[in-house]
Amino acid sequence: MSGREGGKKKPLKQPKKQAKEMDEEDKAFKQKQKEEQKKLEELKAKAAGKGPLAPRGLADDQGQHPLLKTLLHLLAFSSAATGHLQASVLNQCLKVLVKLAENASFDFLPRFQCVFRVLPQCLSPETPLPGVLLTVELLSLLVDHEKLVPQLCSHSEGCLLLLLYMYITSRPDKVASETQWLQLEQEAVWLLAKLGVQSPSSPVTGSNCQCNVEVVRALTVMLHRQWLTVRRAGGPPRTDQQKRTVRCLRDTVLLLHSLSQKDKLFSVHCVEVLHQYDQVMPGVSTLIRGLPDVTDCEEAALDDLCAAEPDVDDPEMDCG
Repeated sequence: MSGREGGKKKPLKQPKKQAKEMDEEDKAFKQKQKEEQKKLEELKAKAAGKGPLAPRGLADDQGQHPLLKTLLHLLAFSSAATGHLQASVLNQCLKVLVKLAENASFDFLPRFQCVFRVLPQCLSPETPLPGVLLTVELLSLLVDHEKLVPQLCSHSEGCLLLLLYMYITSRPDKVASETQWLQLEQEAVWLLAKLGVQSPSSPVTGSNCQCNVEVVRALTVMLHRQWLTVRRAGGPPRTDQQKRTVRCLRDTVLLLHSLSQKDKLFSVHCVEVLHQYDQVMPGVSTLIRGLPDVTDCEEAALDDLCAAEPDVDDPEMDCG
């Protein structure tokens, strides 16, 4: 028996070799992580420098900036990674890009055009909310230059605005807190408001892309969620967060009114969220009209929106 047992034990030595190989692979992987982290830290340090991003002579160079090239490489690396590593690399890259855009001169902003091709992955349902929030912050900085505004709408499934609307309405990140979701919605509203003010041909209202259909639904859903937050708090806004929410409500109302004036199919696009629209508008109207600094423009917008009830021909349609 002992001989037979000894014969069985001999092959057990082989997994030790395999374990050693796995250890070496882990070491190599961790080393690669350290190298990538070191690169990110170096990029952060460079991005944190004050003043314009482009030094003298660089603005005339039409080639891709080395920092942007490296960040694009790291973003590609993050798309191939999984789990925590993917989210970590993605967030670090986006933080550096946000810092670069903040410090960049106005004339240098068009050089960020190369970044737009990797941003759809940053707005995918698999991306954790913090990464999507950083992407929206980056877009808000880049649209300061009119040449970059058209990049937000590609008239395809990869349209950044469409992906953003779908992410917000579906809320795929089940780990994110309600506060995080409200912050993302507010930043999205202010991005759209910025586009509507700065661009004469805003992709928010002047596009025949599917995003032009989804924007009405997304804004109504966001208006409804922000309003519920205010109603739960009760009384006038006191905290900074409550004031931000009220500001978001006011801007959302103006955006919806602008859409109602420019979108001939506004009533049709409202049908899917008709129940939420009808539920939220009276309360929002009362809140905004009761503010001491309510504007004539806001009152006119509320008059139109509260009067414009979408027509629903099908009496059996369930709007609940």
